[in-house]
Formats: sequence, C-alpha cells, structure tokens
Amino acid sequence: MIKKPIPVKLEKEQKKNDKPYILKDFDAQGEIATYFGFVPVKTPEISKDDIAKTKSFKEPTAGLHLENSSAPDFHELLEEKISLLRMYFDEGINTQPQPVLFYYKKPFGGNPSKREKEHQFGLEVLGTTKSVAEALIIRASLAILEEEGYTDLYVDINSVGDKESMAKFERELNSYFRKHAIEVPAVCRTLFKKDIYEILKTEDDKCQSLKENAPKSISCLSESSRQNFKEVLEFLETLEVPYRINNTLLGSKNYCTHTIFEIKSNKKGNEELLAVGMRYNTLAKKLGAKKDVPAIGVSFCYKKGKLKTTKKINAKKIPKPRFYLVQLGFEAKLKSLNVVDEMRKARIPICHSLTKDMCMSQIGAAENMRLPYVIIMGQKEALENNVVVRDTNTRAQEIVSIVNLAKHVKKMK
Repeated sequence: MIKKPIPVKLEKEQKKNDKPYILKDFDAQGEIATYFGFVPVKTPEISKDDIAKTKSFKEPTAGLHLENSSAPDFHELLEEKISLLRMYFDEGINTQPQPVLFYYKKPFGGNPSKREKEHQFGLEVLGTTKSVAEALIIRASLAILEEEGYTDLYVDINSVGDKESMAKFERELNSYFRKHAIEVPAVCRTLFKKDIYEILKTEDDKCQSLKENAPKSISCLSESSRQNFKEVLEFLETLEVPYRINNTLLGSKNYCTHTIFEIKSNKKGNEELLAVGMRYNTLAKKLGAKKDVPAIGVSFCYKKGKLKTTKKINAKKIPKPRFYLVQLGFEAKLKSLNVVDEMRKARIPICHSLTKDMCMSQIGAAENMRLPYVIIMGQKEALENNVVVRDTNTRAQEIVSIVNLAKHVKKMK
C-alpha cells in the first residue's frame, strides 16, 4: 500500500508547535525583555515532585532579604527554579544552542502562594557560566524597572564563588567564630550550630563587631571565581550601574553559587527591595541531571499599584530583527550591552551572541539568520564608542557612534 504524503498544511502546523512552551502574547515587561534576547515562555506548574525535592534543601536562605513582605520566600524561589529546570529538560531546550534566555510570569501553577496584590515575573539565563550573563540579566532588569517609573535604582551584590571557594569560606568562618567563642552570645551560638551563615545575618548588637571583622566570602574566592566576579563588576561599571558589595548576601549554601544580588530603589531615603537574583550552577546535577547546568535568574516582586505598563503585546506585532551585533574582544563585550540598550530604547530589535567570543561563530550565526545588516564592535570601536554597520549583501559599511546608532539605523531600508 502506498502511503499518502503528509499534507503541507499539517507540516506547517507541526512546525508551529515545535516549541509549545513559547508565549505568543505577553505583557509590556515581556516586550522589554525580548529586546535583550529573552523569550517569553509559558509558566510551568510546580509539581508534587518539585515540592518534594525542595524539602530536601532544609536550611533557610542566608543574607537575602526574604523577610521583606514583597519578596518571594526561599522555598518558593527554589520550587520555581526546580520547575524551570524540569521544563528545560522535558521540552528538549537543553539540546538547543546555548545559552537560552527566558521571561516568565508568576505565580507558578501549583504554588499555594498567590500574592495577588503584587506584580511578579522573572528572567533566567541557562547554559553559560560567563559573566556577561550576569550583566545581561541585571541590565534587562533595570530597564524593566526604569520603564515602570522606578528611580534611584542600585544593586547590592556579592559572590560566594565555586565549591572550592565556599568550602574555604566555611572553614575560615568556623575557625574565626571558634576563636571568639567566649564573645559570642548564646543566641548567636545557637545560630552558629544551626547554620554558620545565619550568624552573619543576625541583628544582635553584641554580634555586630564580630560580624564586621569576620571573614568575607569574596576574600575566599578561587582564582577563576575571583576573575568571574571582577568581570561582573567591570560590566556594571561600564554600564554605569550604581552598586555596592554586600558581604552579608550569601544565599543558600546548598545550591547558590557565584553571584548573588538584589535590586533596590532608594528614592528620598526610602529603600524598597524590587528583585532578588542568584546563580545556581550546581542545582540541576543535585536534582539528578547527568551534569551541571550553569544558570542565573532574577525574581521580581513589587506592588501592583505601582505598575505603569499594563498593555498586552502580540509577538507578531514586534518588528522582526534586521541587525546582528558582533563583538570582538573583552572591551567590546563590556560595551556591547550599551548598544543593545540604545536599540531597545528606540524599539529596534537586535540579535546577538554576547556569550560567544569567536568572530566566525558570530558571523556564522548572523549569516544563518539571513539578516541584512551586521553591527560590529571591535577593540578599536569600543575605545572610541563607535560601531561598524555593514550591509551583508553589498559589504558596504559605515562607522557610527553608539549614541547616534538608533537614529542612523532607522533611516536604513
């Protein structure tokens, strides 16, 4: 019997459903995220198995200000990370070119905490250990909050490093507090026995001087972890993001790694916590994956009454990208996010591979997408705050300053 060929219509429908987890309609915050390369995805449900796995991580999150009424609590954050990783594997996203960038709404289905009076969403970058992932997620977060009308934003940031760094930090903390055991109040000694990180979080007056002189996690970083954190701070300085190193931000020693941060507003002296972010490179393997999945995410939570942008966006209404950003060298990578942000402000989509270093891999990606223009920033251009705009068909190119880039490309056909 001769089998009938599959109708073309069905093939098209199959292609449309290749990535069913991607949202076609999203909000204004999701639209801003797309200009930085984040893909809005359907929020996965937290399963009973996810909740069971969360319970194996018994200790609280140290340092993160999760007692704040508008902040997600520790178990809620962990349940979300576990369900996102499950989606990452179940949908075969792990087999796609890495890294992958998500934007998602909250609360998650299956989560008893509805938080209806608060606006919640998150950003995730999975599949890269590079410091540009931190810079990308922080810059995108600030752009969303700025569009919401928040001012006087700054970032509290710290690093606990890799497994080697954390082990050294814990040893030094143990040694330090044992040497000062007589000075440690009874309440703090209880915290010390429960979780050594918790003693750094206490507000007990008698512990303040001990805390101030205690070892710092950034002093215990391995060479690779120190270099990674140095690069993250260089990105923030290049992007002119106000930040301060907060040594009490430590997260969970069971799954938090490297960078931990909080985004706050401090308008007229009134400090407000708006977002909490952390790396969790080792979580996937601890949950049973064959290998680690490097990942960083940020969770937003602020009062709905402050929400300015409530419009709904259809993915089809966002213009298709015509430009691909290629960056060559570390200086260019540092300033590349300025290019992305300038284009975002002008609502001009731009594709990029900021985690890639090799020129040919970036050029190859641009050619595969068949985009008409490539924007190139090398070492020289970065130092001069310029880019090269190249027509991929004619090879004609122009040097344009970053500040004039959006205006220039709007005139291009």
